[in-house]
Amino acid sequence: MNDGKSIEVIEWFWYASLDSYQTSSMLAEWAKQLPDDIVLRRVPAILKDDWAILANVYLAFEQLDLAEEMHARVYHAVVKQGLNWSDERYLFDWVDRQGVDVATFVAAFRSDTVYEQRLRAIRLSESIGLQNVPAFLVQGRYLISAELADGIEHIPEILNQIIGEARGKLKTR
Repeated sequence: MNDGKSIEVIEWFWYASLDSYQTSSMLAEWAKQLPDDIVLRRVPAILKDDWAILANVYLAFEQLDLAEEMHARVYHAVVKQGLNWSDERYLFDWVDRQGVDVATFVAAFRSDTVYEQRLRAIRLSESIGLQNVPAFLVQGRYLISAELADGIEHIPEILNQIIGEARGKLKTR
C-alpha cells in the first residue's frame, strides 16, 4: 500500500486479454524508467466469473515469489500458444513444464490467502467501477484505460502526466 510519500500505480490486467498482453511489454519498458517514488503494483482483474482462474494463477505465483519471472510466460502461453486455462489439468501441466513444483503451486493456487487476495481485488475493482482491461489506477483516484488514453500506445504518456499531477499534489501537502 501507499506510504504517503510514494505514488502508487496499480495495473489491472487479465492474462487472456490481447490488449493487456500488448500493454505488458510496453509497460515493462516504461517501468524501467520510473523514479524511486513510484510503486507499480499488479492486480488481476476479475470482471467475470471465468476470469478468476487466471487471477489465481497470478496470485499463486506472487505468493511463491515467482510473479516477475512467470508473468510474461503466462501471457505468452495464454495469448500466443492458446493454453487451455479453463481446465486446471492443462494449466497445472503447463506449470510443471515451466520447472515450477506443481504441488507447491497447487497449494498456493487453492490457498485461503489467494482466495482472500482475489476477493480484495474484486472489491477494489468494484469500488472504482473497473469495466475493462488494461486499466491503471494512480494514487487511488485516477483511473486510466486504453479507451480513455485513446489507445494502449498512449498509456505510458498519460500515466506520466497523471503521475506528475499526483506528485505535485503530494508536494503541496
